[in-house]
Amino acid sequence: MNTLRRVLHNKNAKILVLLSSLCFCGCAVTGQRASPHVKKTALPPPHPVKTASPSVTSDASLALANIKGEQLKEVVEKKGVVFAKTDFEGILKTDYVKLLLEHQSEKEYTFQLNIGRTQDESDALRDSKTVEPGYFFIELPAGNYRISSVSIPVGSTLATEPMDVYFDVPSDGITYLGTLKLTGTKEKIKLGGVPVIKPGFEYHVNVLNEQMEAISAFHQRYPRVSNKITVNLMKIRTQ
Repeated sequence: MNTLRRVLHNKNAKILVLLSSLCFCGCAVTGQRASPHVKKTALPPPHPVKTASPSVTSDASLALANIKGEQLKEVVEKKGVVFAKTDFEGILKTDYVKLLLEHQSEKEYTFQLNIGRTQDESDALRDSKTVEPGYFFIELPAGNYRISSVSIPVGSTLATEPMDVYFDVPSDGITYLGTLKLTGTKEKIKLGGVPVIKPGFEYHVNVLNEQMEAISAFHQRYPRVSNKITVNLMKIRTQ
């Protein structure tokens, strides 16, 4: 009997110890859940989002950006209108005549005036203006010009001779230049250069003032234009 009591007493003691351990662990776990210690990681600040918005750039700033160390020029060129009459006689009375117009201060302004119809491939190499024989009315950048050469067809090639006739193109105006009268006197052969033998010709040049007829012809062609017409005849430079 005493032995049984000792066994029961020992078992009860072990049970009490086990229960005490469980209670202590439970309290510890409950304490941890009640006040958890969580390690917080700091996130980096968000990068600002760049929104693509169209940038407005004026035409003027674009133009200025394209100019690198060069002199700033006006975007809009100043131009003028000139008109004159051509009169060809002798051997210069051909299918067409070419006059080379050169600006005296702006060398890039070089124009070829074709009087009459031509299919010459060299026309594509420079700025050309084709007009009918008689009166011509053209727009050119303002400045002083020289008619530096005259050319006519001779067979399958061109015969070219120098010329020294000058005229002015005022800006924003209309100017009558006169009648350019060219009389071809005779053909000739020129030696030297490439090719060695080239065709040529001799001619006389005159500038006539036919103001009344010219102004009438202008108004017939442009009846709605009422601008003032200035008379400033071409000038021949003699040696």
